[in-house]
Amino acid sequence: MLSLLLGYLCNTNNTTAEMYNIAIFASGDGSNAENIARHFAASTTARVKCVLSNKSEAGVHRRMERLGIPSLTFAKQQWLDGTEIADFLKSEEIDLIVLAGFLSQRHGQRRQHQADSRRGRQHTFHHQG
Repeated sequence: MLSLLLGYLCNTNNTTAEMYNIAIFASGDGSNAENIARHFAASTTARVKCVLSNKSEAGVHRRMERLGIPSLTFAKQQWLDGTEIADFLKSEEIDLIVLAGFLSQRHGQRRQHQADSRRGRQHTFHHQG
């Protein structure tokens, strides 16, 4: 999964000095999220800006706390509505969303993401391992 994300970032024509902001959605222990965050910790291309989860007891929160990365839990109704999460991602200027061990149903379909990017692009990378 990390190689897919790296391949995307390397092949993207980012001609500005702006960093890509990554949001990770995770529901479990968070080992994938931690690996991604550690990889980009010293990057000049992208950074993990936040992690969102639908489980307050998920291990990903402890892992992100150790790394100094904000992690938030959202309620089922916030997920089903989507507006509040989308507004948050927009306010954080999220460019890329990574689904690292996160799957959830919304109105009978898997929800990939709902975010407006400041560069007009929306990309989701999904890994379930």
